Amino acid sequence: MTSVRLLPRVALHEISKAFAGAPALRGVDFDVLPGEIHALCGENGAGKSTLMNVLGGVIRPDHGKIEIDGRDVIFRGPADALEQGVAVIHQELSLVPCLTVAENLYLGHEPRLGPWIRRNVMFRKADAILERLGFKVSSRAKVANLPIGTRQLVEIAKALSWAAKVLVLDEPTAALSRAEVERLFEALADLKKQHIAIVYISHHLDEVNEIADRVTVLRDGRRVGTWLARDLGTDRLIQQMLGQEVAIAEKSMRPQEESSICWRVTEARTDTLNGVDLSVRTGEIVGLTGLAGAGHEQLASCAFGSEHLTSGRMGLLGEPYQPNHPRHAITRGVASVPGDRRRSGLIPTLDIADNLTLSILDQAQRRFFLDRTAMRTLAKRWCDTFEVARKSLTQGILTLSGGNQQKVLMARWVATSPKFLILNDPTRGIDVKTRESIHQRVEALAEAGLGVLLVTSDTQELVRLADRVVVLREGRVAAELGRLGISEETIVAAMIGAGA
Repeated sequence: MTSVRLLPRVALHEISKAFAGAPALRGVDFDVLPGEIHALCGENGAGKSTLMNVLGGVIRPDHGKIEIDGRDVIFRGPADALEQGVAVIHQELSLVPCLTVAENLYLGHEPRLGPWIRRNVMFRKADAILERLGFKVSSRAKVANLPIGTRQLVEIAKALSWAAKVLVLDEPTAALSRAEVERLFEALADLKKQHIAIVYISHHLDEVNEIADRVTVLRDGRRVGTWLARDLGTDRLIQQMLGQEVAIAEKSMRPQEESSICWRVTEARTDTLNGVDLSVRTGEIVGLTGLAGAGHEQLASCAFGSEHLTSGRMGLLGEPYQPNHPRHAITRGVASVPGDRRRSGLIPTLDIADNLTLSILDQAQRRFFLDRTAMRTLAKRWCDTFEVARKSLTQGILTLSGGNQQKVLMARWVATSPKFLILNDPTRGIDVKTRESIHQRVEALAEAGLGVLLVTSDTQELVRLADRVVVLREGRVAAELGRLGISEETIVAAMIGAGA
């Protein structure tokens, strides 16, 4: 008896694409079956985003073809892809915060009667999609009031409102806590049962091993190979991605000498925080985490002057510290690397040199003018220090891979010679090799005497870097874990209020 081979829901054949003569994809084949999660892995710059932009209709390939359910298709834009059932959910979510969940789901294809939107029909259809997915969220809720994990689920529901048959998820867990990740995985398992084909792009290789059916690896724009996920361990997957083994260093066991307090907050209160005490010593990396809305991100914003405490006290290096603006924080020796490098960090219209030197323009000032040569000299020094892979300092910042963009952003703030450094999700959406490079750089900064506040929902990163981990829940300190007590299990248990 012969087995029946499933027809791929989507298949890309011999896809090639070059930008300004530089090849980004070189004859790549890729397919996804109905009811399959197919992971696409590779370093930053390997060609994953370009391939998915071809599939999503954002760019046209120079060569090759796309098939949907065995039919040749040509996408002239993302709208064509959506009409053919291909929905791409990017790492930067595209929801409109001031609209309701239902309004976001049907934005651009609202049910109408003549010129009028049939709002009751829209809410009813939205409720049906949310119920189908098992999402416990009201279709009438404002997106602005939803935590990031729920917004990610709303993006999936939005894709299904277009009757998507192929769902592409680009780094979907980058900003999610472990509890939110589990909720997302449950939703993906339900979508598999509905025969939806899922492309899963992630640098979290443990997630790939956990949920993927097959794995395809790209390297330098070429397909290295495709394997059943169960046949690939993490070490082998890394080796296929990089063409070499990467040594993941153990946590640096810096001697825990009693050092002076670098930064401290006492009885911090805001609309989210409810009497939080926290300190960071010089030479110490303190992890700060919690579920969405727990207050950890707001506390970091208050420390940099982006938001303000309603009550409480802060101190920096033994002196009172109450920043009323980020400029004030910077003058006191505080630096903050934002979690969203595209929206809050980099200026996309500027080149590498301009982006890197924004925080140290005074070092390139000659009387009343900026010395462009001095700016480039500074940029080159810091690019070399952080090993930023680039062709020139004058290339656009968005031409760099995500990992190299993050290195530029970190270099910008380290160049200010800070005394206290706030890191918000410093390795979000970054490949394993660059991630390890940044981790080693953070450890070196701490060893040089810098106080580091690491704000992240990535429990692996906390285990890898933190000397202490403080977990917030509902605006209060739920747990403070010393070095020997830090594990993914204890962190997640403290987040959700369960016994360790």
